Amino acid sequence: MQRIKYIESQIIVISILVLVLAFLYSLYISKSITRPLDEFVFEIEKSKDNLVLDEINIDGYKEIKRLCEAFNNMNKRIIELDKKEDNL
Repeated sequence: MQRIKYIESQIIVISILVLVLAFLYSLYISKSITRPLDEFVFEIEKSKDNLVLDEINIDGYKEIKRLCEAFNNMNKRIIELDKKEDNL
């Protein structure tokens, strides 16, 4: 009976430890995903008064890099269209 209680207490301790580690790891993962997005939004917001924005380059997962590339391509296209309009 004593041995069963010991094993039971060890299982509880290990379970709590695993839950804490899983929680900390999920926090780390969520921060590594949201940090680049926060930087992206910050870069856009700091240039919100300018019609032409600077190129945005942010390190992150491939989806974040694709978002930055799409934004930069869109911005270049707007600049080209604006120059064409000025020449007319």
